[in-house]
Amino acid sequence: MIRQQEVEIKLTLKGYGDYRKLLNHLGNPKSVEEQSNEFYDGSNKEIHHHSPNSTSKKGTFRIRFIENDKTCVVTHKGKGIMTSGVNSSEETEEHIGYEKGKDILKDASLLDSFECDVVKHVKDAYQVKHFISLGGFKNHRSVYPWEGHKLEVDNTKYAFGENFEIEVETNEPDTFKSKLESFLDGINVSYTDSKRSKFANFINNSFQ
Repeated sequence: MIRQQEVEIKLTLKGYGDYRKLLNHLGNPKSVEEQSNEFYDGSNKEIHHHSPNSTSKKGTFRIRFIENDKTCVVTHKGKGIMTSGVNSSEETEEHIGYEKGKDILKDASLLDSFECDVVKHVKDAYQVKHFISLGGFKNHRSVYPWEGHKLEVDNTKYAFGENFEIEVETNEPDTFKSKLESFLDGINVSYTDSKRSKFANFINNSFQ
């Protein structure tokens, strides 16, 4: 199990044209991830109060499948703070077997007795007895090395529409964000600061 304080720059591209312009400028990605993301809560909403438009967020609990290389990662994120396109949250993650993950996808109750450190942490932290699935979304991620960082360019497909976003993990968010914005301005790619996470878009069934 890996636990870290994750700090990410998140910028939302204005549309598909800006997404394609950026990809064309960057060229061939170092890697591509075809992600399927499924989110879970306790049966009494212990992890995340998920009423639409709720501002009461405790944390998120996710299983992510990287379909093109058959890997599966269980992740818990603590309550995030999003300010001016920079998100900070504690993240704990652990790899589990791909097929085991697919079994859970079919039957969320398998999490109740599933043995893994992240699941145990979530059960203990939120006093969860029974898990339920909230559903999820798919994401196509192109990864590029850029200025000593990993630039992740996402095309996220929700039931209500699709969104295009750049994410970069960094220990120097203010300095690097300015550098990234200058780069995007220089190639005429339109963007705004992301105002909330992908999960928040999903759970509210809308973009902000």
